[in-house]
Amino acid sequence: MAFGQGALNFNEIGFFNAAVGDRALQNNTTGNENTAVGTQAMVSNISGSYNTAIGSRADVINNGGFVVNATAIGYAAVVGSSNRIRLGNANVVGVGWTGPQHNI
Repeated sequence: MAFGQGALNFNEIGFFNAAVGDRALQNNTTGNENTAVGTQAMVSNISGSYNTAIGSRADVINNGGFVVNATAIGYAAVVGSSNRIRLGNANVVGVGWTGPQHNI
């Protein structure tokens, strides 16, 4: 399923992917069961599977490998290896209501 200009644009044999947003999962060709929500979400993924990216420019970068089960949440959050979660971009240093109560 794809909603947005260029979403899942190059998908060839990947199946059960969901892309919502302009260029979301645009370069995916063979990856399966990925979810990308946001402008340019998971735009770098080509063959990784079972990944999730939520947020504008949230991404899962394969770096020449096969990344699986990775999650990126927040603007420009990037994950580069399997079985990892990234909350926010490099500027996010902790989690808490009014200030970081726990370091990431």
